[in-house]
Amino acid sequence: MVAVLFCVYGVSRIDTYLVSGYDLGIFDQAVRHYSLFQAPIVTLKGDGYSIWADHFHPIIAAWAPLYWIWDDIRVLVIGQALVVAAAVFPLWAFLTRRLGRGVWPIVFVGATMLGWPIQCLIDFDVHEIAFAVPLLAWVVESLDAHRDRTLLIACPLLLLVREDMGALVCVIGLVRLIWGRPTRAIRPADWRAGLALIVAGVTVFVVVTQVVIPAFAPQGFQYWDYPVLSATSGPGGILATAGHALADLVTPTVKIWTWLALLVPVGFLALASPYALIAAPIMAERMLAAREPLWTTHFHYNAPVWMILCLAAVDGAERLWRRWGAHGRAAPQASPVHTTPDATTRAPASTKVLTAWLAGCITLGMAVSFSGLLPRVTEIFPLYRVVAGSAFRTSPQAESRAEVVAWLPADTCVAADDRVAGHLTHSNRVTVPGVSEHRQVFYVLDLSEPRPATTDADWSTAHSLDVAEGLGFRQVFQAGSIIVLQAPDYAGPDPLACGPTAP
Repeated sequence: MVAVLFCVYGVSRIDTYLVSGYDLGIFDQAVRHYSLFQAPIVTLKGDGYSIWADHFHPIIAAWAPLYWIWDDIRVLVIGQALVVAAAVFPLWAFLTRRLGRGVWPIVFVGATMLGWPIQCLIDFDVHEIAFAVPLLAWVVESLDAHRDRTLLIACPLLLLVREDMGALVCVIGLVRLIWGRPTRAIRPADWRAGLALIVAGVTVFVVVTQVVIPAFAPQGFQYWDYPVLSATSGPGGILATAGHALADLVTPTVKIWTWLALLVPVGFLALASPYALIAAPIMAERMLAAREPLWTTHFHYNAPVWMILCLAAVDGAERLWRRWGAHGRAAPQASPVHTTPDATTRAPASTKVLTAWLAGCITLGMAVSFSGLLPRVTEIFPLYRVVAGSAFRTSPQAESRAEVVAWLPADTCVAADDRVAGHLTHSNRVTVPGVSEHRQVFYVLDLSEPRPATTDADWSTAHSLDVAEGLGFRQVFQAGSIIVLQAPDYAGPDPLACGPTAP
């Protein structure tokens, strides 16, 4: 059911022209090349630009066979919907083992899969982090069930999702070594599994960021933007850096809102579970970075953290229940190792988890309502648009984009506004103004937007128009605020030089 809902919503965003080149168009170009067994060249990022120069996410090649079935950009949002929805299976296995069969697992699966971070992921075009959602659910489930075979399958796949997943696998190894065993004694098998994951995580992270990505990107790994970690030498400098780093985890205020938005709905119960440690590298990476969008509740960044915290909340609630007892009396301290609760403690623990969960949701809802932080429900629960019917309505701006896309000839080289580019990658060689020296035959600019795209070139729309007109381009079509300029020597489509897979 959630897969169908995610598919419908994702396709509706394409049909109503809400997607963009960054990131849906980028993934369409990369995966399309994979489907043809070609190097993943992404002209939206530059001439001959390999996607491996940007991020290490070979797992997106798993979407390539979808293009053999239907050569359309919509297959990507369908593929993402199926990947995210697959998290239902490890969720169900974890919850039925912990809470027993009945209404509680159903409630929790629904609450987790329809949580605001998952909805924001589905609302953000397509992204490789979608694969981390079910894989992390399988990681926690296999740790909890003491299944090393499943764990040692999920973790290598996780390393293929993104270069920073190496840090998570390292922490997973620590959790496996310290907490992920059925007895107090550490056996040789525990050392082998835990150390293997720690070594693999560190090794892959170093090799990918220091060797693989720099091999494709002369400027090296471009996402290491942590000014707070540039410590001065000596113990004093290190201590000062640590202090600044701790402060930066919660400042400015937008970071506190993100922490609360993730922890309040689970009643802070996740903090009582060692599984919550798996989310620590992601949150540290985001909150210490210089890029402000990483700090917020927007986009796709919170989905993998949410999946970890939801499972950790169930574990944390049961740990607290075993510790304090059913009637508020201090019970014998629980073992650091999880043991499946028996029938007498299962129902009370699940009741407490559910109560805390609902109370957290109510508290969060009241907080954001009174603060005015989220004036519309669709901003934090975007799938509400499907229920309200607004997901299928087009705006005048969307209609203008549709007219331009329908007018532009296929197999032509186009430098397009980012809000139009994502709808052209299946038929044209597309880039955005300022990142390509390739000969273009059309410029598509939205005069209502200050910039055609957010790139290092940082061209404004006005500058892009001046460049095009300086090269002799003249306006040949307009729809609303969007204009199309054509090269003076345009001679018609050229599939080899300007087709969708042209480098």
